[in-house]
Amino acid sequence: MANGSYRNVNYGFNQPLNRAAPVAIIAKRAPTTKDINYPLTTIWDFASNNAIYILASVVANVATWVLLETSGGTGAFTTLTSTGATTLATTGASVNTFGNTTGATSVGISVGTGGFTLAGVAGSAVTIGTGITTGAISLGASQTTGTLTIGGSAASGTVSLGNSTGAVTVAIANGSGANATFIGTAGTGSTAIGNTTGKINLIGTVQLGSIGPEILFGSGSPSGTVTAPKGSFYLNTAGSGTTDRAFINTDSGTTWTSLTTAA
Repeated sequence: MANGSYRNVNYGFNQPLNRAAPVAIIAKRAPTTKDINYPLTTIWDFASNNAIYILASVVANVATWVLLETSGGTGAFTTLTSTGATTLATTGASVNTFGNTTGATSVGISVGTGGFTLAGVAGSAVTIGTGITTGAISLGASQTTGTLTIGGSAASGTVSLGNSTGAVTVAIANGSGANATFIGTAGTGSTAIGNTTGKINLIGTVQLGSIGPEILFGSGSPSGTVTAPKGSFYLNTAGSGTTDRAFINTDSGTTWTSLTTAA
């Protein structure tokens, strides 16, 4: 246990002696809970590790030294909140994990209107909630403007979101606004969505490309009522015969031709 209960004083005008700020400690180790004989706010410099600590409290002879983190390291956060255009990025090829546990963990990164970037450099792996079996992963839940980018500058490596074998729900742009969601829009690689033995639920219309044909479904024939790009495919959930189960659009309007299916 280090020892240093001495209090510095200096001469003042309002009284003969005033208490001075605690003298910083230069040490060859990090402070421990047993380093208690120091004034609060004492600075501890673990010089060989380039680490600075400050004494926050001493309760029941147990000292709490807080690491003043400025250039990397670990920390515990419940929420990361951006009030502007914020970037959380790596400077080298490394692995970055957020909520990578097996418990009921909630990972919340709230994004302001200026945008938020969670990015990795080439060769790095950005992992969010890989081992979460319950709980929630929420990225940009309240974002109304700006851009939310994950792994935007990673030329290689892996970006994993909810990559777990548990009963996990991953919601992307799951809002009521006019959200534009792009997954795997650049490059020549392969984008796997729902690469498991479970189901992929696509709510609404599926469009091939930005202006291509669509895949739709509904109860009854689409002729005269459903508008879609030419070449779109329609599945009739109420179809009962070989000529009313599937349709293809022929005029980019409401004209559909039935496709003959097997009995």
